Amino acid sequence: MKINKLSKINDLELPVCVFGVSLEQLTITKSTTMAKRDKGVHLRSGTNVYQWRIRVPKDLAHLYPDKAWACRHTLGTSNLAQANRLAAGLYATWLTKFDRQRKQLNPQPAQELTPELIQFLNRPVF
Repeated sequence: MKINKLSKINDLELPVCVFGVSLEQLTITKSTTMAKRDKGVHLRSGTNVYQWRIRVPKDLAHLYPDKAWACRHTLGTSNLAQANRLAAGLYATWLTKFDRQRKQLNPQPAQELTPELIQFLNRPVF
């Protein structure tokens, strides 16, 4: 962006852009909406530090006896945007872990026994 002159506002010389819009014509508004917490992100009681937690899925509850939460983890920050970024990584990690556990509990049967697979399974094991 090229600057073609300076505009003076409240004793400050500020640039005016090529488009010819002066800073006096711009309206700067402060956003009144706060960032939303991602799933599982909450403030720890009595502190200003965010924590992340994820519930045990119902179908995997037997793998986590006597636990409502699969994981509770401090995010070590009071910044919500940073907490949301950290929580996104933890959420992806735990979803992957849950998928892996489901696959171990429900192995898929072989689709087809090919001649090569039959030969491999019948080979001597000495």
